[in-house]
Amino acid sequence: MVEGLAVPEVLTSGDHAAIRRWRDREALRATLEKRPDLLERPEVVSRLTREQRRLLEDKLEDNLEALRGVGAGKS
Repeated sequence: MVEGLAVPEVLTSGDHAAIRRWRDREALRATLEKRPDLLERPEVVSRLTREQRRLLEDKLEDNLEALRGVGAGKS
């Protein structure tokens, strides 16, 4: 805990590769949440790493599944 907030276990693990992946995932999540328009720009997408593209595709698939679930509940 830091100032009453839980710290994700990965950040205290000492596994630098896992920490980097976590930071990439959180940065992408924040961008999708706050500025999804940026990820529609080809010049931005072209600079993403293979891992970042995979994370983005996974996140978009999750969002589509959630939308399908909402739509399925409507009659």
